[in-house]
This record gives sequence, structure tokens and C-alpha cells, in this order.
Amino acid sequence: MTDLKDPAREAARQALIAKRLRQRQAAAPTSRITPRPADAEVPLSYAQERVWFMDQLAPGEAAYHIAVPLRVRGPLDVAALRGALAALDRAARVAADPVPADADGRRP
Repeated sequence: MTDLKDPAREAARQALIAKRLRQRQAAAPTSRITPRPADAEVPLSYAQERVWFMDQLAPGEAAYHIAVPLRVRGPLDVAALRGALAALDRAARVAADPVPADADGRRP
């Protein structure tokens, strides 16, 4: 049976990992995701389309905005809470983008 703590085997494994990392860093990226222009029209996801449809069917209905109280016990990690709220704020800004529709309420 092979000893997993064999120093020669561990050194060879680390050398192989270092070699592969160097090759990956040297290789030019094949493609990158480019940011979308700020004025570009963004397609809705299926979930967003469902929410849009429900709002067209019953405007102002709060079915998707039901508050649920939750009690959390234990020490509060203030930095983690701030980070989570900041991420939520960024996501809410994206979700609040207007959905284009024509005069009849149809999506273009």
C-alpha cells in the first residue's frame, strides 16, 4: 500500500501543481466576459417574467413581498451583517430596474 505521507510523492505532487499553475498563468485567456453597456436592454429571467406577469395581472399585489419575522440568537458579526446588507442592496437595485412594456402592457 502506498504511504500518502511519502515526502518524495508529496514533493512531486507540489511540483506538478506549480507547473500547471505556471502554464495556466502563461496561457492567454481564450475569452472574457465583458461588461454590458449601461444602456443595453437586458432580457428577463423566467422568474422575473413570472413576477412581471403577476404584476400585470394584479397590480400592486404583495404576494411576492411577504415579510417573515425571524429571531436569531447568538453573537452578531457586524461586519458580516454589513456585507450581507450591502449585497442585498446591490441585488435590489438590479431587481428594481424597469421592465419595458408597450401601451397594452406587452413586453417587446
